[in-house]
Parts: sequence; structure tokens; C-alpha cells
Amino acid sequence: MPMKDDNAGCEIQGMPNSVSFVSNVPVFDKEELLDRVGQDEMLCQRVMQVFLNTMPKDMDTLKTALDENNAEQTNLTAHAIKGMSANVAAQRLKAIASEMEEAGEKKDLKKAVLLMSELEKNYEIFLSVLDASVFTDKTISSK
Repeated sequence: MPMKDDNAGCEIQGMPNSVSFVSNVPVFDKEELLDRVGQDEMLCQRVMQVFLNTMPKDMDTLKTALDENNAEQTNLTAHAIKGMSANVAAQRLKAIASEMEEAGEKKDLKKAVLLMSELEKNYEIFLSVLDASVFTDKTISSK
């Protein structure tokens, strides 16, 4: 069953096309992830571990790209985060990263900066939802 956190909207004030789409997007869909890995719990844990190890580094890369006003790197890194998020069924992160990718492509770094804070906030929400799910094995951590 997809897990939602209904208090985590993504309304960006002052944007011409305000982004308020993620409150209806599940944070994490455990069944989808298990389907992706053929119901193999060990493979699921390995895939999740790679995601948890990689995501903070990619978010740092994204922040650096935004600090340097580098739209191309913003686009590329957001695309990578979108793909990784899809792989682990982190649907809300995927949706935000998709918007960031598009903002980078359009060189709309103001929007990308606003979305970055939403990505960070929703990554924390994802970690708390993940912690509350069956994936509480000690081999899974965000460090």
C-alpha cells in the first residue's frame, strides 16, 4: 500500500505555475518496490541501500549546481535523482526531481532552488516513512 504524509504539500508561493502536486503523490510504495525486484527482500534491501548511500551525495551535487547557477548540471543531477527515486518507488521524490529536471532544462533556476527545499524536506519524510515500514533492518540506514 502506498504510504502518504498528507501534511507535506509542495506549494511554491510566488511562482507563475505553482507546484502543488506532491501532496497527492505517495511518499513510498513498498509493493511497487517489491514488484520491481521480484519480491526478493534481500535485493530490495541492497537496492535501497544504494539509494540511501547515493541520494545525499546527489543532493549535495544538486545544491552546488544551483549555487553555481549551472542549469545543465541541475538538469543532469535532477534526472539522476528522478531515476533513482523511481527505482525505489519513492514516488514523491521522483515527482519533485522531475520538476527540477524540467526547470534545469528551461534554465529556470529560481524554480529549481525552491524545489530543492521541497526535495530535502520530502527526502526526510521518505526516511521517516521508510523507517516506519518493513525496511527497518539495520543494514538499511541513511548514513
